[in-house]
Amino acid sequence: RMERRVSIGIKIIAWIEIIIGSLATLLLVLSVISYFRGLYEIHKGIDKPINTGDPSSATIAVQFGPFFMIALIPFLFLLFTGKGILKLRSWARRTNLIMWSIILAILLLNLTPIFSRDVRGAHWLLIPVFFVVILIYFFARPKVREQFK
Repeated sequence: RMERRVSIGIKIIAWIEIIIGSLATLLLVLSVISYFRGLYEIHKGIDKPINTGDPSSATIAVQFGPFFMIALIPFLFLLFTGKGILKLRSWARRTNLIMWSIILAILLLNLTPIFSRDVRGAHWLLIPVFFVVILIYFFARPKVREQFK
């Protein structure tokens, strides 16, 4: 089988995805540990709020832990697709296109209510949309598609 050459753009995006995926994996592990530590502290009664009426760190970990863990799961795909992109696997390019399209839809759905309320300073939220559109365009280009065949 002839060795294919990976372009610089593909290498950069793949390594960024691998780094983000690795960091997300680390955060996911830490959030799972924090969640179960919070459950343990609440169960043993060592959960003491700093000020009266303020939630403790254990309470916060238990309340927001599952949401945080679920939010990090899509970023785990970046770790695997990044490795697949470096090897020019067609499944990795397709998975990337699907994943970034879903992320774009979620971003746009979350931006709509913000702009309808005319919130000042919300324009900075368009930055991730801009990068996601560039990534989708990059992987959909015929020249890039050709490298993954």
